[in-house]
Amino acid sequence: MNLVHPELCFKFSNIERKSLLLVIEAPSVFSQVLTELKNQSEGNSGLFVLSEEEKIMPLDKNLKVIIDPLAFDPNDKIILNAINKQVEEDAINEYHYEATNKLISMLKSYAIDLAYDFPGAITPVEEIPINAIIKALSFHVDTLGNSLVEHIFDSVLSYNKYMHYSLFCFVNLMNFLPMNEITKLIESCIKESIAIMFIEAKDISIDKELFQKVVIDTDFCQF
Repeated sequence: MNLVHPELCFKFSNIERKSLLLVIEAPSVFSQVLTELKNQSEGNSGLFVLSEEEKIMPLDKNLKVIIDPLAFDPNDKIILNAINKQVEEDAINEYHYEATNKLISMLKSYAIDLAYDFPGAITPVEEIPINAIIKALSFHVDTLGNSLVEHIFDSVLSYNKYMHYSLFCFVNLMNFLPMNEITKLIESCIKESIAIMFIEAKDISIDKELFQKVVIDTDFCQF
C-alpha cells in the first residue's frame, strides 16, 4: 500500500509494515494538509492518492482521520449500525430462519395477550420487523481494555472489521500518548495488517524501524 501527494513531493510505501510520520511545524501548512486529507476521507476531491498494487483506493472508503482520540469509539453509531445490519441478515439465513420465525410468532402471541389484558382498546402491530428485534438486543463490540491506547486499538479494529477501513490517520496523537504506548499501538496494528499514520505539529525522536518520517516546511518541501 502506498500514499503519495504530488505537491508534498513524498511517497510512503509499505505503510502496512511501517507507520508514516508526517511532521508539519508551520500552522498554515499543517491546516492545509490536514483539511485536504480529511476532506478526501469524506469523499471530496484532493491530491492525496492511496494505492495498492497500482490500483487506486478511494480514500473515503479506506481512510479514517482521527483528530480527537478520546471521541474515537469502537461502539460508534456507524459501527453499531453495520453490526445490526449483518445480524439482521444472519437472522434470516438458513441457519437461523426457523428460530427467527418462532421468536416472531411468540412475540405476536405475547403482544396479543398484553393487549387483551390492557384496560382499554389497543392493538399491536400485525408484523414485527426484524430490525426492531435486533435493535432491542443492543449488540455492541466487546472491548479488550480500559487504557487509552487499548481503547484506540479497539476502535481501529472495529472500523477495520466492520467498515473495512485500511488506513488510520492520527492527528497529534503524541500529545496524548507516550512513545512506548505509540509503539504498542503500531505493533498491534502491524500484527493485524492495518496501516496507520501520524500527522504531528512538532518533530520528535522516533524508532526508524517503526516509522517512515517526512518533515514538511513552509514551501511544501521535505527534509
